[in-house]
Amino acid sequence: MQKKILGILVCTLLLSMTFSVATAQKMTKEYEKDENQGINVLGNSPPTDPVITCPDKVKENRIFLVRVVSTDPDSDQIFYRVIVGDDSKPSQWIGPRDSGEGYATGMGIFQYTGDITIGFQAKDEHDAESGWSYHTITFTKAKSKPIISPLINILQNHPHMFPILQQLLRLKNTV
Repeated sequence: MQKKILGILVCTLLLSMTFSVATAQKMTKEYEKDENQGINVLGNSPPTDPVITCPDKVKENRIFLVRVVSTDPDSDQIFYRVIVGDDSKPSQWIGPRDSGEGYATGMGIFQYTGDITIGFQAKDEHDAESGWSYHTITFTKAKSKPIISPLINILQNHPHMFPILQQLLRLKNTV
């Protein structure tokens, strides 16, 4: 009888250990930090990857609007951070905002033409992080001011230097 009870106890213990190992592995996976997804707390889902809304092309030295929004399946409050370009580090977390509320800001990149990629990441109030979302913006050269404006200023300030041009300017103003 003792052997039978001992056998049942050993089987129960083995089943219990198997269940404990499987549970521990599952919990470890739920708490693991993934470089792209951050920490996922048991029972908490990370927010969706942010959706970035901003122009694809911007003239250099202009300020433009960037809007980013993410939703959290658990309706947790959300924080955002941004990275600009390839070599920069992410900003501090900004927020909190309600799930789905989003964040909007004016951005400007000055004296630069070419492509720059901006990225946003979201995290909820329990530190569960979304993946990164990226948007590439092309900065184009701003048109230079036409040369005619400085020429008109010179003509107006020195009316006797170029009498023929002055006459043409008067003709243009009367038409």
